[in-house]
Parts: sequence; C-alpha cells; structure tokens
Amino acid sequence: MENKDIAIVGMSCFAPGAKDITEYWKNLVNGVDSITDVPPDRIDPRYFEGDGKSIDRFYCKRGGFVPDITFDPVPYSILPLAVEGMDTAHLLALKMVYKALEDASVF
Repeated sequence: MENKDIAIVGMSCFAPGAKDITEYWKNLVNGVDSITDVPPDRIDPRYFEGDGKSIDRFYCKRGGFVPDITFDPVPYSILPLAVEGMDTAHLLALKMVYKALEDASVF
C-alpha cells in the first residue's frame, strides 16, 4: 500500500478546561489536569454520600466537565425555535465543524 501525505488545514476543539484549540494545546504542553470533582450544579452532591450500600449512589465523583455552551442559531440558518428541541451534542458538533472551517480559512 502506498503512503499518502495528508494535510490538516483546520482544527477546532472544545474540551474540559479548554474553550478552543489554542487553550487545549496550552493545557497539553503545560500538563494541566482538567479532571475535577463533579460540579454541584450537575449532580446533587448527596448522591456521592452514604454507606456504600445504597443503589442510588455514584461511586466516582470526578470527571472532565465542560461548561454549558451558548448557541446562536442565526449564523447557521436555523430558526431559534428549532434549537429548543435539538440535541446539544448536535449543536456542539455543528459549532466545532464551523470553527474548524473558519480555522481553515474556508469562510
């Protein structure tokens, strides 16, 4: 099989502790640990307490958490009313693809 060169012409990123690709790269270079305790506004802290026998208990209280995103539907030609019923993962993917295209100077 023949080796073929590839070119990465645009990138984007949204990760725990990094709102964009620049901040993500700085975190990698500086060895930043973005794993934190569960924010109390995400999961009620009472689910991490108890005697360890309750089935309504979480055993891991650390993870990589990203802040809530804001999504302006207008640049994507999406009606604001339609956004209310959309999956936030789809909106985030759309936003990241758009940023990668911007980074590639497509727009």
